Amino acid sequence: SGASFAMTRHGTYMTSGDYPDDMFPSRYSLKDITYALDLASEVGVDARGAELAKARLDEVMARGLGEYYCPVMYRLFED
Repeated sequence: SGASFAMTRHGTYMTSGDYPDDMFPSRYSLKDITYALDLASEVGVDARGAELAKARLDEVMARGLGEYYCPVMYRLFED
């Protein structure tokens, strides 16, 4: 099945415009992906997709949205 609880949940937040500040914040996502990229670099793994995700999370932080639930990234594509 292609059903995914995580994608359905994140998608609902993306399209509703509701980005709670009491759920997993984007700044935590940025921290985690930074650790993952460091590890990928250490072991020689190509992580271009993760690099793109980190760049988007950097944009989220630059816009002052780091405290909001990570689907707030959707706002980057509304402009």
